[in-house]
Amino acid sequence: MFSRKLLLIVCCVGVFSFFSMAGGLKVHIPIVYACDDKYVMPTIVSMESAMRSKKDTSFYEFTILVPGEFKCEGKFNIFRNKYNNKCTVNIVNMKDAYSGCYVGYWTINMYYRLDIPWILNDKDKAIYLDGDTLVRGDLQEMWDIDLGNDLCRGVPDPNQYGRYEILKEHNPSCDKYINSGVLLVNCKAWRKVTGVRDTIKGYCQNIKNYDFRYPDQDIINVICGGKINLLPFKFMRFNLFADIENEYNNCEYAKSFYTEKEFLEGKNNPVIVHYVGSEKPWVTNEGVPKKLYDEWRKLFNTINVSYKFKELEFKSSGCCKCCNCCSGK
Repeated sequence: MFSRKLLLIVCCVGVFSFFSMAGGLKVHIPIVYACDDKYVMPTIVSMESAMRSKKDTSFYEFTILVPGEFKCEGKFNIFRNKYNNKCTVNIVNMKDAYSGCYVGYWTINMYYRLDIPWILNDKDKAIYLDGDTLVRGDLQEMWDIDLGNDLCRGVPDPNQYGRYEILKEHNPSCDKYINSGVLLVNCKAWRKVTGVRDTIKGYCQNIKNYDFRYPDQDIINVICGGKINLLPFKFMRFNLFADIENEYNNCEYAKSFYTEKEFLEGKNNPVIVHYVGSEKPWVTNEGVPKKLYDEWRKLFNTINVSYKFKELEFKSSGCCKCCNCCSGK
């Protein structure tokens, strides 16, 4: 009797292990980035942070959207080989998509996130992350959020959260303004919106004719107006918030959208950090809370043994572009 019970236990453990190894019990989570050659380094740092922070029950499917003249795919091959069978990495060359569209201070790849629902045409939803993010926890909790009829969810932009009032001219339903650096996108719902791709194309090609100060971000907030909901603050903690006491009580932004508990949880133990503005940890140590600066730097120094990025050049010029960190090999 004992032997039969033992055999049954061993068989059950074996079956469980088999399905675990096969990925049958893992939650597959599509994660999209967009970058050019100059933004390869921070993007890979973000991807590394995601892999080092995830649980065994999560399996990340990375999709990287790149421009036609992209030369640094070799760096992503290093990442792919390093995490063989632990994630997937798909490079999608956008060729001349959005060429000729106004970019201002940014780059053309900012528009690529607008195509996510059709690039991932077999996915119901996806997570989008800017390259200047640091992932500090598993993303399954974010992924599991029920989007309902929402087209997307994000965190209000700390500098422009009242901008939806201006965008009402384009969509009277606009009632929130989110930052486009971290998004949970309802791909299935986007694909069902009649004429949405033509609307996006029209805005992008005539961006200068509109009062769109932040091109892709404004377009997303207009397209999704009335069908945007908020992510918990912990899924995009901005580097703009300093480590000071009573910040919640002195911050109109925080009190407008989150309870004190929600704000402090996101500030003190964020799942995702977004280094917005010119205060990038690979550019300067100014304007970034020391803990968040040191955490990014430590990870970079750890992984650079494998990737051999060029030495970081620290400046206080306010430039938010990455250095030419990749040789294309």
